[in-house]
Amino acid sequence: MNTDIWIILVFAIVIDRIFGEPPDKIHPTVWIGVIIERLKEKSYDSQRKDFIYGTLIFFVVTIPFTLASFIILKNIGSIPTILIGAYILKITFSWKSLGEHAKPIETAIAQGNLEDARKSLSKIVGRDTESLDEKHILSAAVESIGESSVDGIASPIFYYLVICSLIGVPAGVASAVFFRATSTLDSMVGYKKYGAKGYASAKIDDLMNYVPSRIMGVVIIASSFIRGTNWKNAVKVYENDRKYTPSPNSGHAMSALAGALGVGLEKEGLYSLGKGVERLESSHISKAIHLIDFSIILFIIFISASVMLV
Repeated sequence: MNTDIWIILVFAIVIDRIFGEPPDKIHPTVWIGVIIERLKEKSYDSQRKDFIYGTLIFFVVTIPFTLASFIILKNIGSIPTILIGAYILKITFSWKSLGEHAKPIETAIAQGNLEDARKSLSKIVGRDTESLDEKHILSAAVESIGESSVDGIASPIFYYLVICSLIGVPAGVASAVFFRATSTLDSMVGYKKYGAKGYASAKIDDLMNYVPSRIMGVVIIASSFIRGTNWKNAVKVYENDRKYTPSPNSGHAMSALAGALGVGLEKEGLYSLGKGVERLESSHISKAIHLIDFSIILFIIFISASVMLV
């Protein structure tokens, strides 16, 4: 198997862990967001037309960036492919920022500053945070860590490794770009808010997260076993509660994480995961980040080993 696959992945992870997210001016995900913002508000007088327009938006947003990534990497030399490929791949996942966005919530809660905690939380969740109490702020933060571990990190790396092993580096990087564009579109043109216009992106996002989310749920349980945390409770909560969330995928990582931490997670009126062996504290945010960091490493090792054996 081409060793460039692993070199690019390692470089991408190093870039992310050292530098985090690049400035907006050179961040393709931000460019995607600008395009979506300009397109999403147009609406029609029927669901059928909105569906057609939403599907058109999907192709307009995903295909150009995917093709551009493939064509660039297909037509340059080995060393530029490694360097540019690593940068493009890094753009598709946000590992370091997972902790950077969650930590201020932990700090604010520890200081008793719920207002700052709500403001920080609003940057990473779509729900209204204005009326959330401490328990539900912490719950939302931990839920976001669990859910983002899949669509923000595991899924793009999964597609990169799998497609690289089958077709090659240019296609692997392009597939990760396709996933990131789809995920960004789904987050900005949500099916609940935009109805038929968001249907195509929502369903394709669900489909693409289907396998990685389930692997990640099991990996979190394995990580809790290796780290000596509450893995038996992680198994129990995962088995009982993973299907309670409206999304067919988000409940897998979130329920496993809730069980491993021994806490209950709740989005009022929608779902409740775990019974809560422990009371949610601000420190559970750091515990969640550390467990997810370990789980991501284990996830990458597992997928890498799997594609090498196939």
